[in-house]
Amino acid sequence: VFLDVYKDPVKRVKSSIIEIEPNLSILPSSLNNGLLDAEFSGKPDRIKNSVVNVCAELKKLGFSLIVIDCSPSLSASVISSVCASDTIVIPVGSDIFSRRGLELTVAEIKSICATFNLPLPAIKILFSKYDGREKLSLEALTEVAQDSTFSKYLFPCMIRTCSELPKAAKNGETIFANFKNCTAREDYDMYARTILGIQTVTD
Repeated sequence: VFLDVYKDPVKRVKSSIIEIEPNLSILPSSLNNGLLDAEFSGKPDRIKNSVVNVCAELKKLGFSLIVIDCSPSLSASVISSVCASDTIVIPVGSDIFSRRGLELTVAEIKSICATFNLPLPAIKILFSKYDGREKLSLEALTEVAQDSTFSKYLFPCMIRTCSELPKAAKNGETIFANFKNCTAREDYDMYARTILGIQTVTD
């Protein structure tokens, strides 16, 4: 787990990688990673460089895209991930807590980069769990889109609610493993193409 890997990435990264399918691998997580914050506490160099060093080793092994899934908190391990990131995607829902969390997250990302004298990564806001039938979803999306502070960060696509998402998670599959019609699969495909700069092929 990352708790072990970051201490010696040159020796431990390669042996820790699990291939899911060709061109897709993971470094597995564990509840033990909850101890990372205690390991990083009061050690700014460790916070700044731990995830950076692991990503550097992954790049040496030929990985061209590294996605770091973080908890919804600004813990020391998440701050370390911010220091290693070129792009940060912030998922936002329609509830008031998501909006408040968005404001805090953007402010903290800027503060982290200033503290460690790092360039600001590209910030992207991804509206998720969108339900066009709900007035609250439409109002929340409109509010973010019309806010001069956040509108420049907003993705041109969103993730709509879909009953297939929890089913895929329960089965341990990606949303792309199911061939049923699913709005979320279409949305995630568009999201991936957008963030990677891949043009959608149309007839």
